[in-house]
Amino acid sequence: QLLLIIIFVYSNDLLVFKTNIDVIDLFLNVKIFAYFFTIFCIITLLNGFNFMDGVNGLVSGYILITLFTLNLILHNSGNDIQIMYLILIYLVFFIFNVFGKSFLGDSGIYLSSFLVSFLIIKIINENNFLSPILAISVLWYPAFENLFTILRRIKNKKITYYPDKIHLHSLILRKLQNRNKSNNNILNNSLSGIIILIFLIPNFVIAYFYYDKSYYLFTSVLVYVSFYLVLYNFLLKVVKK
Repeated sequence: QLLLIIIFVYSNDLLVFKTNIDVIDLFLNVKIFAYFFTIFCIITLLNGFNFMDGVNGLVSGYILITLFTLNLILHNSGNDIQIMYLILIYLVFFIFNVFGKSFLGDSGIYLSSFLVSFLIIKIINENNFLSPILAISVLWYPAFENLFTILRRIKNKKITYYPDKIHLHSLILRKLQNRNKSNNNILNNSLSGIIILIFLIPNFVIAYFYYDKSYYLFTSVLVYVSFYLVLYNFLLKVVKK
């Protein structure tokens, strides 16, 4: 992963130049640190998507909503970019994915992570009216899923890269399976991903309306992270019972 990302970042000269966080921006003035920071962000996103890829429609739907939100923001500001074809591709894939007919797999996760990283960094670097916090706003879920999963496994004295079935989407799936005795695994699996996507839609609405206001974007992320933790702990207790 690291080797691929280094090649990807260096060959495209793809660097995060600003975050609107003064301490980080001070270091980003040093190019070598900017490279390290950019590589760190991309590898965090890639592994976050990997951790999310446990139920149908979650990753493909998340990327679809992200691309759609970015396209709306740029279109309404008169800065169109040609990503509608990508939106259509992910829309078709999402439909097949929800019905259990197609899956991203590791190669799909890698490709999608590179694609989303490239687009968001380029879009924010080339459009000064956008707050850099917009990137955090639209990508906080996979990033936090990565961080939370690693910390959770360290706390439980588990190997951090070994898979488990206590992600948020896994807990929702188990809750649905306990309630729905029809054993329709595809329905329960896909419904778990759709529930999370519905839960995240207000976050993308805020990103759309407040794309240039760092305070509102960051506040939204903090509220969502807090709600994630409350919901996760609640579901964990319910499933254990």
